[in-house]
Amino acid sequence: HMHAIAQYGVECLDHVIAEANDNSGNNPRENRLEGNKEPERLGDYAMVHKGLLQFHCDRDKFAEAAEDALDYAEETGYKLQVLRSADDVIALEPSLEHLRDEIVGAVHWQNDRTADPYVFSKCLTGELERVGVKFH
Repeated sequence: HMHAIAQYGVECLDHVIAEANDNSGNNPRENRLEGNKEPERLGDYAMVHKGLLQFHCDRDKFAEAAEDALDYAEETGYKLQVLRSADDVIALEPSLEHLRDEIVGAVHWQNDRTADPYVFSKCLTGELERVGVKFH
């Protein structure tokens, strides 16, 4: 159920961003920040579309997580990859090299994404102020 809730959150966020961008008169464009430039609209909050890597160091928990993930993907069409070795995990995320001897596998939730929460909060505050919300 956690994945369904997360997917619903992503869909809601996409809707809010699209609506905010439509109302601001800006055309949608790739979301990226350059240097210290302040974001100008809600979609400019450093969104990274690399997915979420859920790695495991316990074989039984990994087996259960992989089975649940594959069931979820089959039911929903969610794009994911089960990585069944530390080598595969580290190939995707080299910063985990120091855990090579502990990692038994991972699930890479490929549709997931992350953002900078501080920048997103600043953008959301700006959008809310633009439509009349007052902060005290």
